[in-house]
Amino acid sequence: MELLISGYLNYCSPEDLMNKNFSALGVASVLFGYLCLFLSLVVVPGFFLYLTTRDLETIRDEKFTNMYGVLYLDVKTSDKYRISYFLVFILRRFWFIILAFLIQRFPTQQV
Repeated sequence: MELLISGYLNYCSPEDLMNKNFSALGVASVLFGYLCLFLSLVVVPGFFLYLTTRDLETIRDEKFTNMYGVLYLDVKTSDKYRISYFLVFILRRFWFIILAFLIQRFPTQQV
């Protein structure tokens, strides 16, 4: 969640690049923010989406487990509902962050 917020803030207001302050540290921080945004919005949900579209035999396969097992180590793979739990969890978090940033000008709507 921190990576998503950092990436979003750098995306909305890359102050170092807008002020033409091209120091190496400023450019590196903006690029790191973009990388965090990409990882948070594309890579992590993409992996869990990929995992939920595979059949259970493929997920339990030894070759698949050796290759990707570290990424879903604590995920229970007994059925599709338990596998898709983390995808739903991540999507709920994204929805919360999107709502928090979009309706920040309307405090009465944030309840």
